[in-house]
Amino acid sequence: LGAPVRVSARDEAGAAGAAMMAAVAIGAYPDMRACIAEWVIPLLGPAEAPDPALVATYDRLYPAFAATRRVMPLTWQVLARLRAAQPDPVPSSKGPRHDH
Repeated sequence: LGAPVRVSARDEAGAAGAAMMAAVAIGAYPDMRACIAEWVIPLLGPAEAPDPALVATYDRLYPAFAATRRVMPLTWQVLARLRAAQPDPVPSSKGPRHDH
């Protein structure tokens, strides 16, 4: 896509994102923009220019990524319905296995 990228120094960015949404939900921040200003922006490195040798490769790959991303919500909905239709699992009296 030929766009500069800034890399975050934050470990566990996914968990931090979930914590950020929770912080906004409980009112610790008025909105995500305010939370991002404190939790994300200070940890971003300088913008790095794209590698010209890789731009064409990513340009070819991006449509497949975008198409997959568009259909994933439907996939998650189907999986949720299937999971909800299953009877509750029977608890095991044997405890966890340690032989694998």
